[in-house]
Amino acid sequence: MNQLLSAQFLRFVLANSFAAGINIFTRFLGTLVMLDAWAVVAGFCAGLSTSYLLCRGFVFQAVSRATAAEVLRFTIINVLSLGLTWLVYHQSLQWLVSAQMGSANDQALRTSAHSLGVAAPVLFSFVAQKTFTFRQRLGSHGT
Repeated sequence: MNQLLSAQFLRFVLANSFAAGINIFTRFLGTLVMLDAWAVVAGFCAGLSTSYLLCRGFVFQAVSRATAAEVLRFTIINVLSLGLTWLVYHQSLQWLVSAQMGSANDQALRTSAHSLGVAAPVLFSFVAQKTFTFRQRLGSHGT
């Protein structure tokens, strides 16, 4: 429980909240020029890049690993998180539509469902990035 209250976890949440905003904004713009599914993937890529840079610069301590290996590990964790994001997005959208809150083509409903999907993997991602990507013990709080 202390991990969730640590300054490092709060920095992680803030950094990834900003990255999630980039993700959602990119998806919103993407839906103007591409299919919704591709816009979600474009948003994921934009959010992933932003998240890596912010986590690397402000959340986790440097490790002695090549940047390419670190990026690969970071990406693996986020691809796993993408599966959860996708599942929560589609389930949330179906629930919102079935609750007669709008249609599946309603931009506000898709944005709400996407926001829920983006938020879903936060705890998994923090623990995995800390222990796998940036190799810190769970008891250490980083910088």
